[in-house]
Amino acid sequence: MQGILFYWISWALWIASSFLMNKSNLRTFFSFYLLLLIISAGFQISLPDGEMGVAFLLLYIGACGLAAKYRLHRSLRFMIGALGIASGYAGLKLMQLFDPVWFTISPFLLLFLIIFIAVGLLGTSFSGKMCLFLIGICNGELLYELIILPVSGAVSIGQDTFLDFSLLGMGGFRIWGLMERYVNFGNAYGKPSKNKQSRNV
Repeated sequence: MQGILFYWISWALWIASSFLMNKSNLRTFFSFYLLLLIISAGFQISLPDGEMGVAFLLLYIGACGLAAKYRLHRSLRFMIGALGIASGYAGLKLMQLFDPVWFTISPFLLLFLIIFIAVGLLGTSFSGKMCLFLIGICNGELLYELIILPVSGAVSIGQDTFLDFSLLGMGGFRIWGLMERYVNFGNAYGKPSKNKQSRNV
C-alpha cells in the first residue's frame, strides 16, 4: 500500500522528536513541522498541467531553509552533489519506465539504495546529508515529471511513492546520524587519557 511508509516513519520521527529530544526551540519546530507534513499529505495543489502534493512543497521548502541556515548553498561540493543526485534520480526513474528489464528486484528499493548510498558518501554531516537527499530528490522529481510530460499528458508531483521515498531517507539518515554519534562517543570514551607524570624529588 503506497503511502504507508510515509505515515509510519513520520509518526515515529514525531514521537522521537517530541519525547526523546532535549527541550529546545529546535525540538518544538521539528515536531510542529512533522505534524504539518502529516496533515498536508492528503492535499494537492492544482497546476495548469497536473497537480503537486502539498507535502512535497513543504519538504522542498524545509530542505532549502535548512540548507540556507547551515550555508550549504555556498558550498560548491554541495551544489554539484545536489545536481548529481537530481540527475541520477530522474535518470534511474526514466530507466525504470522505458527499460524495466534492468531492474530485476524492486525498482523502488533499488532506486532508494543507490540514492541513499550516494548521498551518504557525498554528505559530510547529518544536516548536509539530509538537505542533499531532500533537495536532490525533489529536483529530480520535478525534472522527471517535466521530461515525461509530453508522454503522460499531466504532471503528478510528490505523490505517495515519493513521500514514502523521502521519509524512508529521512529515517535512514536519522539512524545513520545516531550511529555515528555513538561510535564517536565510544571512541572518545575508550581513548586512554594521558596522565601527567608527577616529578618526585
